Amino acid sequence: MSAATMGVALRFWEGAQDLLHEDLEVHDFDLPDAGVYRGHDGFARWLAAWEEPWEEWHGDVHDLLDLDHQAASLMHLQARTASGLEVDREDSHLLTIRDGRIVKIEWFGNAEGALERAVDPERAAVRRAAHEKVRALYAAAVREDVEGVVVQLAPGYEFYPEAGSPMGPAYRGHEGARNYFREIFEALEILSFDVERLVDVGDSVLALFEMRNRGRGSGVELTGRWAEIWQTSGSELTASRFYQSHDEALAAAGLR
Repeated sequence: MSAATMGVALRFWEGAQDLLHEDLEVHDFDLPDAGVYRGHDGFARWLAAWEEPWEEWHGDVHDLLDLDHQAASLMHLQARTASGLEVDREDSHLLTIRDGRIVKIEWFGNAEGALERAVDPERAAVRRAAHEKVRALYAAAVREDVEGVVVQLAPGYEFYPEAGSPMGPAYRGHEGARNYFREIFEALEILSFDVERLVDVGDSVLALFEMRNRGRGSGVELTGRWAEIWQTSGSELTASRFYQSHDEALAAAGLR
């Protein structure tokens, strides 16, 4: 799938509804009747029907997977009904995209539905595995677990300096990764790390996150919304490059 097409999926979840095709179909497998809604009017009716049970709700789309002409999204849903029933679960969705417009939305009240129903479920499983490795690596970094980081990386992994640097890989292989993260942990204490979203662009994963750290010598704290683009081979993490802002990384990935 092209970056332009994945950009459609990203913009949709950021609130842009002008991306809906006039012949849109919405298939909601979370509703009791698995209703089908058609067109822009149908989308509005579906949205009203879906929101009706909730007194309040919040959905955070945290992963977007590139599945050829489809994009799968994984969302953490927190909601409460008027009677006080609380829901805290993972939903998933399939967006089918054609010529820059969304022609079908399929909604599932679980994390697996979209991946299982994808046209290419094997690719869906591989892309999800790559995302899980990125998340596991960041979780290990917060624990300052060097080996927990390294085990997620391909043997030939390469880390590149920040965007714009003319240098080649700054660190190579597992031993290079060990050296890099040891240096990081000696210099900085990671106070918090929030992965806001992982977005596929072809066989790369764009990681958008906010991190707060403190210099071990200076005691100075710094918070930034940084990013990293991971190259993958299958589910293997083969290379990455760091970016100093979300916008810079989104532009580099062709999503802005």
